Amino acid sequence: MNIKKIKIFAPLQALLIAALLTAPLAHLHAQTTPAPDPLFQTIQSLDTQLFDAYNHCDLEKFGSCSPTIWSSITTRLG
Repeated sequence: MNIKKIKIFAPLQALLIAALLTAPLAHLHAQTTPAPDPLFQTIQSLDTQLFDAYNHCDLEKFGSCSPTIWSSITTRLG
């Protein structure tokens, strides 16, 4: 009975050993993030200003944000 178990597990053991020995050879490459787009940075900045004004109930600043946002976006888009 023990011989049958050895015959069954021997290939699995060999596969496991091979996997463990070759794992360090695999090269892992980290993804690099591209530089942010200037238009995206502008929109992100204006979005932050708009929602900060809204969240702090600064109605004067919130009201002045809309024209600023649209003029900045349209000039960037050309």
